[in-house]
Amino acid sequence: MHYFKMKLKKNLINFSLVIVSFILMLILIEVFLMIFFPQNLKIVQPDEFMMYKPIPDIERQYTRQEFSNTIKINEKGIRDSNYDYDKKDAYRILVLGDSFIMGNFVKLNNTFTKLLEKKINQISNRKVEIISGSTIGWGTNSELMYLKTEGYKYNPDLVILAFFQNDYGNNIMKSLFKVENNELKDNTPVKISKLKKIFYQCASLTHFCSLSEEFIISNINLVKLASKSKISNYKETKFKDKNLFSKNPESITIKAVNKTMLLIDEIKRFSPNLFLISIPYKYQIDENLKKEFIIKNNLTDYDMELPQKYLNRYLEQKNIPYIDLLPEYEKLNNNNDFFWKIDGHWNQKGIDLAVDLTYYELLNIVPEFKN
Repeated sequence: MHYFKMKLKKNLINFSLVIVSFILMLILIEVFLMIFFPQNLKIVQPDEFMMYKPIPDIERQYTRQEFSNTIKINEKGIRDSNYDYDKKDAYRILVLGDSFIMGNFVKLNNTFTKLLEKKINQISNRKVEIISGSTIGWGTNSELMYLKTEGYKYNPDLVILAFFQNDYGNNIMKSLFKVENNELKDNTPVKISKLKKIFYQCASLTHFCSLSEEFIISNINLVKLASKSKISNYKETKFKDKNLFSKNPESITIKAVNKTMLLIDEIKRFSPNLFLISIPYKYQIDENLKKEFIIKNNLTDYDMELPQKYLNRYLEQKNIPYIDLLPEYEKLNNNNDFFWKIDGHWNQKGIDLAVDLTYYELLNIVPEFKN
């Protein structure tokens, strides 16, 4: 009996040593990453209505090869000033969008919404407030749910939907809505596993978990495993960006386009005063990048403006005012000078042009902006 007690005690000691050693190793790895290879800690958390949304009241450093900015999320969970829900006498615009509008690649005062707000207030007879209802990685589906659950509280006079062309794919991959008999069905709230919540929280606090996610995303087999384990939103799909340019679209492309139009229909129904901005890929603008994309994806029977044509045709049928940025960007482009060279987002020059083009369009449709 004494022998077994001694052996149990020894095993418990050994087990404790293993656990302590493991914890110390994780601490050392975290310190090493923090000092020598700092990661971009997550600024979003899982959400049953939007898939994920920004974590309120946090501040993180967001770094890429070409830029580094401090990102602050306010108490209401958006990267913006602290606007009250009560707009008082202001004319209020809510901009729904993804990373292009959130603008982690520039300082807050240089983002699309801040610059547009400043420009309009210089000529408007009425105070104008423009609120950024945007998050990295959102598609039209998440933006619609943000409008329904949070954005409407700001009582916007105008809603601007900033549509980036990869939203087609985002909309078909996410499960927030499904389409039955050509009707949009709300599939929320979606289930969020405890494992995913823990992983996201870990990635928002530690460099090790954040690095682990980057490794998972870059490895397709781990993406499949993470999706099955309900850790990640990423999943394998037959939809690829190149599908959008084929003149003989596959069924999944047709479904993506159709679902996208139904989502915009619902935004229009929920907020009748709607304006849309269509944001192009950078390889649609620059001839050299366009050639590289065509060769890389073995495109044959294609139209590089087809995603915009789908959208523009629909918007004109529905009498929804819009601006397609592609023609002006393509005309004024000089060696891809509106987008970062490595990153896929527009740079400050690209933002400034988008602000100017949107500004002049809004002057034509909002009487309050005219002197």
